[in-house]
Amino acid sequence: MKPLPHVSPEQIAREFREMRCKGSPMDALTPGPVRRVLEAAARHRAKKEEHQPRAVVHDGRRRASGDFD
Repeated sequence: MKPLPHVSPEQIAREFREMRCKGSPMDALTPGPVRRVLEAAARHRAKKEEHQPRAVVHDGRRRASGDFD
């Protein structure tokens, strides 16, 4: 069985915000069941985003001028 990929604190914090969890963000970073759930969700998101092409974001000025190159 392959070891699980490392999950950074930034990824855990992102999942905490994306899931709109209640409570302190420090609860998400301390070891325990909440952190394990957020780690699993972060790994799933990373795997899913790995296969999706990144969308090109155009700022308002470029959209207004019609410059989408």
